[in-house]
Amino acid sequence: MPSGRSASPSIEVRGPIAMQSTQTRLTYVAAISALLIWSGTAVANKIANRYLGGLSVGVLRSMVAGFAALLVVLVLGYRLPSSGRQRGLLVLSGLCSFVLWPVFMSVGIQHTTVGDATVIMALIPILTVLVGSAAQRRAPALSWWLGASLAFAGGVLLLVHRGLFLPAVVEGVSLRGDLWVLLGAVLCAIGYASGARVAQEIGTMATTFLGLTISLPLLAPIFLLCTPLRGLRRLPLEFWSAVAWMALMSSLVGYGLWFFALSRGGIARIATLQLAMPVFGLAFAALLLQESITDYLGLACLIILSGVYIAQRKA
Repeated sequence: MPSGRSASPSIEVRGPIAMQSTQTRLTYVAAISALLIWSGTAVANKIANRYLGGLSVGVLRSMVAGFAALLVVLVLGYRLPSSGRQRGLLVLSGLCSFVLWPVFMSVGIQHTTVGDATVIMALIPILTVLVGSAAQRRAPALSWWLGASLAFAGGVLLLVHRGLFLPAVVEGVSLRGDLWVLLGAVLCAIGYASGARVAQEIGTMATTFLGLTISLPLLAPIFLLCTPLRGLRRLPLEFWSAVAWMALMSSLVGYGLWFFALSRGGIARIATLQLAMPVFGLAFAALLLQESITDYLGLACLIILSGVYIAQRKA
């Protein structure tokens, strides 16, 4: 009898620990999978731009994602929030995250490399904290400013080097492309910050799918005006595969995995994994597009990652 009583507690203790360990592994698998999907977005965008203009690609990507999100909204019964403030935040989030950001990135990546775009996109967590702090009227800690300044210096190094040296060497690449991506990153940060505020009240999945859906009335007229519709039939499978990746994988599957990870592992812990995105993006660019990773690009990436790491610890 004593041995039976002593064995019972050990079973009850190991059970929850094993379940917690499994949940932790699933959380990190979901988060890393989302980052890998997102890291391939810039590469897919570059491939699609070979066949269609950047404006058309950016709008088409969000349109396809918007129609898919509309089906989800109808099936799951998501409804617009009743509060005018919540609707305003939702519209701002959808406009910046699913209309302006994809278009600006797609236009910019026509005139820069995937490597540059990926490094600039590493500034989005910094910009998001700045926008969120300004909205809440609460300044981040001093150590956060140190990390943000370091990350910003890395971005300046990249842009200055691009503007002074590379346009004459790399055909079709200019400072203009980096600036387009940088402006898009600012708009993306505004969309993330406003979306995060409304998501606290209506949920992250509803915010994402409703934001994609309400962007459709804006996207459709732009697409019809800027895109030669007759030429769409002649576009190859490579183009449509790239668009499908950006629309379905990046916008729907990627966000779903990321929200799963955030809800299970916590924002502070999981968000730090975003530091690996530039590394993934550079690797994809080198493997799939044969883009060279220069010393300056590697140095800028290292400086930005260091700054983002310092800042994110105090975000």
